[in-house]
Amino acid sequence: MNAPASLIELEITGSARPSLRQALRELWAFRGTILAFAERDVRVKYKQAVLGVAWALLQPLAFLAIFAVFFGRVAKIGGDGVPYAAFALTALIP
Repeated sequence: MNAPASLIELEITGSARPSLRQALRELWAFRGTILAFAERDVRVKYKQAVLGVAWALLQPLAFLAIFAVFFGRVAKIGGDGVPYAAFALTALIP
């Protein structure tokens, strides 16, 4: 097998890291593209679900109901004067 007559070398160099101000300006300039990608991701994620995007709300509410019944009633864990459902909801929101 013959070796190639000349080897091609590719060197990739980057510019200096952009400043925070410059990065935020660039994000703002392409906000439409970013929103379009985010919308597409949500549509694709919930397209095959029977309930569609409503599933994004029903799933955390179902978890809240399970937590409130199991931990609030069965395990009798309290929220220090706060209703346990509100206490559990603060953990589920993030």
